[in-house]
Amino acid sequence: VVLRPDALDLTPAGEENAWHGEVVNRRFTGGSAVYKVKLSDNITVEVASQNMQLREGDAAGVKVVREPLPVVYG
Repeated sequence: VVLRPDALDLTPAGEENAWHGEVVNRRFTGGSAVYKVKLSDNITVEVASQNMQLREGDAAGVKVVREPLPVVYG
């Protein structure tokens, strides 16, 4: 399963039905930003968002807003 950054969205920290994490990096891309959010010691995801107010170290929630893409090996 592949989760593209635009298939995820940021939510307020502590929101139900969202993964809880910490912003570890943000990159501005014009009118939006791409955040790296650490969900656990070995899981970090990228999230594309119009919300450009979060900073490194901020708590954030992450939820899936689009269907993941299947990955076929072989």
